[in-house]
Amino acid sequence: MKRMICFVLVGFFLNGCGETATDLARNGYRALDQHQFQEAASYYEEALTLEPDDQDARLWLACAYIGLGRHERASAEIAAFKKHRFYDAIILAGFLKHQELADLEGVYSNSLMAAAYLRRGVDYTCDAHFDEAMTNFETARRFDPKDGMIDFQIARLIVETQPEVAVFYLERGFSKRHQGNSYLEDHPQFEQLEGYEPFDQLRVRVLGKQARP
Repeated sequence: MKRMICFVLVGFFLNGCGETATDLARNGYRALDQHQFQEAASYYEEALTLEPDDQDARLWLACAYIGLGRHERASAEIAAFKKHRFYDAIILAGFLKHQELADLEGVYSNSLMAAAYLRRGVDYTCDAHFDEAMTNFETARRFDPKDGMIDFQIARLIVETQPEVAVFYLERGFSKRHQGNSYLEDHPQFEQLEGYEPFDQLRVRVLGKQARP
């Protein structure tokens, strides 16, 4: 009887010491934050064996695969998402923007490729590399011509030098917004992202530039 109790207690403590899916995901995020992509992938893979429906773990695993350059695996994880959330594309684009995007056409969806070029263009705008920013915005528009956010960013980019043209892009972006053809209609959180100027503030600035003599 005593021996049986000891086995039960040993089993209890061993199970109690095992890492939960939450623990593994937390460790994976720390590794990902330090760009230790292989370690992060291992943590998230193990977390998903415990909680296969955890979309956050699957999202970050896809990011780790992107960091490793394992794009087919990343694309497969994205395809396995149960639902597509606004911030999934933004987070994935934040990792993709550091990759050789020209080599990834056909691997990821057009909307995700557009988001990656858009994120890269915003970074170039913030760093005052305006030619590179415009190139990335134009490429983003090629992948997703219905995304009004791209028009807003082009308007923001050229408002100081071409205010009349900026108005054209601004109005086109708002037209797409009201037609529900982009993230803008359902996801005003874009305004909260670093490097993205709030829509109303941008509109005042663009129209103000046009009104000057």
